[in-house]
Amino acid sequence: MKAVYFAVSLLAILACALLTRLQPVGGEVWPVVLEFAGSFHPLVLHLPIGLWVGVLSVLAFRSKFQSADAARLLFWGTVLVFVSSLVSFGAGLMLYLAGGYVESAVRPHMYAALLFIAGTAGFGLLVKQGMGPSILWSWAVFVSVFLGMAGHLGGVMTHGNPMDKAPWVVLKPSFC
Repeated sequence: MKAVYFAVSLLAILACALLTRLQPVGGEVWPVVLEFAGSFHPLVLHLPIGLWVGVLSVLAFRSKFQSADAARLLFWGTVLVFVSSLVSFGAGLMLYLAGGYVESAVRPHMYAALLFIAGTAGFGLLVKQGMGPSILWSWAVFVSVFLGMAGHLGGVMTHGNPMDKAPWVVLKPSFC
């Protein structure tokens, strides 16, 4: 099972990494189709975030479970995070391929998301190997940082730089 999990995870991560090399498409039909499919990205991107919080909750309260139950919950929760992250990555990639987003903004977001996906796969492997709480928490922090980076970069693309809306920037002329 460990070898199969590792092989499938590695292939999925490599496929996502290769897909980041694609460029937006042209024409009349494909951009419309891709934009429609990609428009589900905001919907599906919240699922891996919520599931990851659930995995962290199980990790935090694992002493309340039987050891085998906690390990099973952690592993299968991580598998759900991994799979839902792949779906979210695919929807986001379709949105990018439809055009309309600047490549210099999208690439860091995609790479951070890819690191989150890879980190999630690594976390699942560590759980499957029966690693202790200190190693799992260290890895969980690492994965959470990449989740935060991907989220921040996606938010900046969607909503703009939050510092541009800071009161001291917006209201500056009235203070002079």
